[in-house]
Amino acid sequence: MHGLVFRFALPWLLLTNISLAAEDATKRISVGNMVMPKLPGVQFRIKSQGVEEMSCGVIERVQKVQGDWLWLGRGWVRRPEVVSLVEAAGYFTAEIERKPTAFAYVARAAAKGWPDGLNSESNIDLDRALKLDAEFAAAHRLRGEAFCERHEWDSAINAFDEAIRCGPTVADAYDGRGRAWYDKAAAWDERGRAWYDPSHKDDMSFRQYLEKALSDFDRAIRICPRLAKAYCNRAAVFLTKNEYERALAEARESLKHDPAASAAYRLIGACWMAKGDGGEALSAFNKAVRLNPECGKARFGRAQTYLRQGEEEKALADLDRAIELVPKNASALSVRAQIFYRRGEIEKSRADRLAAARLERTASAPTAQAKGRGESLAKSEKSTDDINNIVGHLGENDFAVIGSTSSSDATARPSSTLVETPRGRAQTLDVVARRRATSTDERYLDGERAVEAATQACELSEWKLASFLDTLAAAYAEAGNFDAAVNWQTKAMELGNIGPTLEREAEQRLELYRAHKPCREEVPGRLARETEAKTNVR
Repeated sequence: MHGLVFRFALPWLLLTNISLAAEDATKRISVGNMVMPKLPGVQFRIKSQGVEEMSCGVIERVQKVQGDWLWLGRGWVRRPEVVSLVEAAGYFTAEIERKPTAFAYVARAAAKGWPDGLNSESNIDLDRALKLDAEFAAAHRLRGEAFCERHEWDSAINAFDEAIRCGPTVADAYDGRGRAWYDKAAAWDERGRAWYDPSHKDDMSFRQYLEKALSDFDRAIRICPRLAKAYCNRAAVFLTKNEYERALAEARESLKHDPAASAAYRLIGACWMAKGDGGEALSAFNKAVRLNPECGKARFGRAQTYLRQGEEEKALADLDRAIELVPKNASALSVRAQIFYRRGEIEKSRADRLAAARLERTASAPTAQAKGRGESLAKSEKSTDDINNIVGHLGENDFAVIGSTSSSDATARPSSTLVETPRGRAQTLDVVARRRATSTDERYLDGERAVEAATQACELSEWKLASFLDTLAAAYAEAGNFDAAVNWQTKAMELGNIGPTLEREAEQRLELYRAHKPCREEVPGRLARETEAKTNVR
């Protein structure tokens, strides 16, 4: 009799313990925890009204707790409707063992993939989910995110298209597709395709990709006006387009819906750095790092700001940590190489520069469009030794404010400055020419070599970048040809895409050349002031 009672009582006790454990886990959810929905149909609520379904696999941060209710930015949900991210993988594994569903497979894949991205096990879960329900929008959306992590932008966009077809009112799907368009734009630009053939008809232009991204972010926000990440992503697009005030406004709007969004503060820091306000930039990057100490991008942004303020030790500490967190950050390696070179640590500098070069080569596969630039590429090879000899002496800001259509591009999407792609080669040639033409250290002044390097940079960019023409003007001034300097400076100003930082001082440089005086500056966009018939660094 006792044995019979025990046989029936044991399962009941086990179920009770499991239930109590789940209840305890739910009670442990507090502000700052990440959570995801347990079941389909969980609604975000505003004033007790359901406003949007909490999509499967979407992970949200708890911002407020009021009794049994959690505020997640988009709305309120009840504690029992969500599971803490730290408990989620185990919870959904138990659900799958009990009854496999597409929802449980997708949720487990999302839980296991946070924050480092989906692994092979996660992809298997997505396959199983789609076998159970080929129309499950969340599975297609998460598959799109997996493709993005592998830099397979077209496949990602196709997956998000499917997610939107299956769930046309899911804001996260539009936000995901917008990020895919934005990342594709960044990759398209960094590979240098625009430098090979701007009229290439098989692809939309860089700016068209950005407009596609912006359109998707707009749609996501129309569906869910409280979607913090969509505002943040929209800020990134505006930053890339040099629309700093709009970018700042979007990032601040993101913070209204998620005050702990590290990415929003990072973008604010990048905006202020592009606008030339180091104090505001540092304040924003400090907040980004405090909210997410493991964010390599925030560390790198703060390192750039420290360098502008002359705090090399702090910059180096952040660069070290940024490279630990993101070992494939070629820009961070290049900047650290410059610091090591200035300190006389030549072997360390060389190791970082080689590592950055390897990353750049990996990221830039050869394309057929390069054929039309063969002559310019061959000519630019002559400057490789010059680049390698002086790259260690260049200031970080040289790379932050030149080398693209604007200073903000380098801030928003830093790329390697080494001579590995037509784009990177043109950027580096421009840096070399700038230093040879404007350095306050006479060891690096050489007007003839400056004109040669600047001319090659302009050829590679098809004479369409005002910042490169601005450098060519400075090179001619250093070479003593002030008529040519006035001519090219005027053309740079007429071209109109010189960027706000350089534009403010372009007129000052023009007056210098008209007075038969060369330009002296430490950083492009920081024109030296004249004292005692000689220009000095501010």
